[in-house]
Amino acid sequence: MTSKPLPHPTDVSKPFWEALAAHRVDIQQCRACSHWIFFPRLHCPACFSKDLAWKTIPGTGTLVTYTVARIPTLPEFSDESPQKLAVVAFDEGPHINTTLVGLEEHEIRVGMRLKPVFDDVAPGKTTLLRFTGLEKTVHPVAARSAPKDAATTTAALLARQKAAFIAEGPVSRDTRIARIQRVIDLLVKHNRALTDAMDADFGGRSRAFSLMNDIGGSLASLKHAREKLGEWMQPEKRQPFPPYDQLGAEAWVQYQPKGSVGILGTWNAPLFTLFAPLAYVLAAGNRAILKPSEVTPRTAEVVARIVGESIDPLEVGVITGGPDVAQAFTAQPFDHLVFTGSTSVARSVMRNAAGNLVPVTLELGGKSPTLIGRSADLKLTAWRIALAKATNAGQLCVNPDVTYVPREKLDEFMGALKASYEEMFPSIRENRDVTAVVNPKHLARVEGYLADAAAKGVRIETISEAVRSDDTANRRRGLRVALNPGKDAEIMKQEIFGPAMVVKTYDRIEDAVADVNTRPHPLALYYFGEDAQEQDYVLGHTLSGGVTLNDTMMHPGMLDAPFGGVGESGMGHYHGREGFVEFSHVRTVFRAPATEPRREWGTVPPYPQWLEGFLESKLTP
Repeated sequence: MTSKPLPHPTDVSKPFWEALAAHRVDIQQCRACSHWIFFPRLHCPACFSKDLAWKTIPGTGTLVTYTVARIPTLPEFSDESPQKLAVVAFDEGPHINTTLVGLEEHEIRVGMRLKPVFDDVAPGKTTLLRFTGLEKTVHPVAARSAPKDAATTTAALLARQKAAFIAEGPVSRDTRIARIQRVIDLLVKHNRALTDAMDADFGGRSRAFSLMNDIGGSLASLKHAREKLGEWMQPEKRQPFPPYDQLGAEAWVQYQPKGSVGILGTWNAPLFTLFAPLAYVLAAGNRAILKPSEVTPRTAEVVARIVGESIDPLEVGVITGGPDVAQAFTAQPFDHLVFTGSTSVARSVMRNAAGNLVPVTLELGGKSPTLIGRSADLKLTAWRIALAKATNAGQLCVNPDVTYVPREKLDEFMGALKASYEEMFPSIRENRDVTAVVNPKHLARVEGYLADAAAKGVRIETISEAVRSDDTANRRRGLRVALNPGKDAEIMKQEIFGPAMVVKTYDRIEDAVADVNTRPHPLALYYFGEDAQEQDYVLGHTLSGGVTLNDTMMHPGMLDAPFGGVGESGMGHYHGREGFVEFSHVRTVFRAPATEPRREWGTVPPYPQWLEGFLESKLTP
């Protein structure tokens, strides 16, 4: 059975429900949990069972499912939390039930002379939808049972994934490649919907940047894992300990999947932080559940929809929601957790994971420093730093945060920085190449750092077209620089994560390195210069997740090298073979020889009297 096309009535001369009545919709019911499924599905969205039965609805009504997405003419619905709705057509009229979740999504058509009016809209309640032009009064219908909470929903999917993982047994190379390929295909197919969603979530984000960073970056990781996983999967021979190595013993290391991995992405790279680690999770033979960031809700909804349409949730599922959902998510007994985000939230993730002894990979951030040596090409250096700060408006975890410049070169550097930035962005406010700060909360945070520094007497330089700080209707901002703030300034205590940076002057490179070492180890460190001895000093006396020399943000793009933090900037890695190993159980296997020499050696009870003296003679320094 197949669903009829959804009606989009434009004739107000007849009641809306009569238009719906001509389009009956096939439905199913889950035998496991009795959940109604309003469009043909392969699995139940409530309990993920595949035991489904076709059902009919008694009476004259017709059940049709819609999703209210971003509709400017409907301010009653928050852009932050799209509602999934069911429109029910009875003789009394159409109604909305906001308690239904997990439905197939369809865009509701608005503005075709049928003007909808929403009454008392609230999640978990039965509410009404009226249309002007209807002659009959609309009456409420009984509410369905409330949806399962996030913990129950996540636990149900995780339990079924684990059961499927055990039932499957060894995961072949071809199966792993096929799973990765399905993810590649959906990113390619839906790239426009994804980039449009990111543009809408940010309030302005270049499609070109989203294609380069999130779509292209994710595809690069997925394709690299697809090409290399066969090589990575191979067991590695190891040397048995003597004298068993002379008696025919064998040993090897086997790389096995762990099971089900939870991946929590972040808003600044909402696709890359989900799909780049997923590449290595799938390469290692695991299954996964993704939790997109709630700060970019439209992107999260598109991800949930396209993954649900293309991939069995027992292989890759998606759970959406806010911080409460994230808390429930990280408290589940995953076989591994991956979190990208802030250090403060990472502490909560680790606490929740510790309850189930779940290993974690944390990709965090910190105040990534840039040290400019006197031997650097200052013009090229300034251009590359300006490009880094222009990228995603500085909203990247490896973005240069604090730059150290020789004192006598400050004015030259600032001039070159301004010229470089203005070359890329001649204007700011209406420039679609400028990524906006993601939301008013984060804009207020960045503005607060700058205002605090200014209040403490710090000089703030605007390196572009000025935009009023209180102009929140447009969140695009140019680069602003705080010069030599003290340690008491908030901009020196917090990761900026926005279109601002700190520039500090130094007399000796040792002083700059010492200042870097007063703060927690950052995710990235950058050095510009041609002085090999100075470069070695910087590398040898600092610790960071990774380093780029004579440029910025290049090392995270390495597919064949690990990416990760250290200390407060994170733990664990993904990318490359190290990512495959991160999500694998590295299992040692020892095959004993047929010969049994231990009785002859006297190393089994009853121990001979000479054994202690012999063993002591072997204790050498």
